[in-house]
Amino acid sequence: ETLTPRYTSKVLQLLDAVAPTSTPPTPDSGAWPDPPVVQSPNPSPAPLPPGTKPAPGSPWYLYVGYEESHVPLFAAPDWQNTSRRGPYGDTTQQMDASIGAILQKLRDTGMDKNTLVVFTSDNGAWIDPSNGLGGDANPMAGGSNAPFRGGKGSTWEGGMREPAVVWGAIPPDAAGDTCMEVTSMMDIMPTFLDLAGVSLPSVPLDGKSWAGLLNTTAVQRQRRHVARSRYISETTAALVRNYPLA
Repeated sequence: ETLTPRYTSKVLQLLDAVAPTSTPPTPDSGAWPDPPVVQSPNPSPAPLPPGTKPAPGSPWYLYVGYEESHVPLFAAPDWQNTSRRGPYGDTTQQMDASIGAILQKLRDTGMDKNTLVVFTSDNGAWIDPSNGLGGDANPMAGGSNAPFRGGKGSTWEGGMREPAVVWGAIPPDAAGDTCMEVTSMMDIMPTFLDLAGVSLPSVPLDGKSWAGLLNTTAVQRQRRHVARSRYISETTAALVRNYPLA
């Protein structure tokens, strides 16, 4: 069994715990959707450790780091051979179902109205035709960063430029918009603190808040972004032009 079914159930359990008391947990608490082909019992999460259960309605932050679609590529048994993209597609579909279950839990508990969800990646897809488990190369095992060149481990755009999806509590006039500004994973912490009205720590930070990009009153500032990669014996670097960042 892979980690995804287990920690998806744990995430749903935690969301039920922090949901406002006026919103009862959904009957399928701790469950997540069955795969499209093979039916199997849903995993049952272990009870939360004593003293760790959060109070209903309290503020919370949750980081969910998926191993998909990292090599070695492997999906839970019920998700194997369910896509046309081989192991890469199987693991991606498993992750997609997990994300869908989490978003549905936010809707069911009413927390989608005051929760901001950010979905992104720390690097481009693995494009080497290998599942990381050895054996013959499978051209369907890697991902795709088209139309960008390169992939994970390179400083081509395919290695560093990833999409980000922001969902949930955003201004109505920003819903459905596409923003082409360049941001960084390092910007997420100062952005969330900014949106929550929490002061930044008194230490230098590499990231900057992009909260202003969620509305039309963003104050533009200039910042230079440098990316450097030292991958095996190859050292590369890229300098991105000064760009506006809220």
